[in-house]
Amino acid sequence: EDGHLVAEGEVALGTADTPTPTGRFYVNEIQEQADPDTIFGTWIVGTSGFSEVLDSAFGGDPAVAIHGTNDPTVLGLEVSLGCVRVHDDVVARLARLPLGTPVEIVA
Repeated sequence: EDGHLVAEGEVALGTADTPTPTGRFYVNEIQEQADPDTIFGTWIVGTSGFSEVLDSAFGGDPAVAIHGTNDPTVLGLEVSLGCVRVHDDVVARLARLPLGTPVEIVA
């Protein structure tokens, strides 16, 4: 934020069949979750990125998001449909960022 690191932590990425796309995106949506006991955890920080292999996900567009998780044991693994899963503490800090914040996903 303002050129300073806001959050840092271990991530879970997409599988070999549903890889997390790399590139430069931006935050386009932030949603607090009513039920944090799901694979999305406490917050979903949507980005302008989309899956390069899926036509849809969870009944909608295959958008790439950064979100929490109710299972931190998956962090460090390749388990998602292309989203970036992080610890709920990390995504709570990211949820404070303004819409339009640049996001760069690198290998």
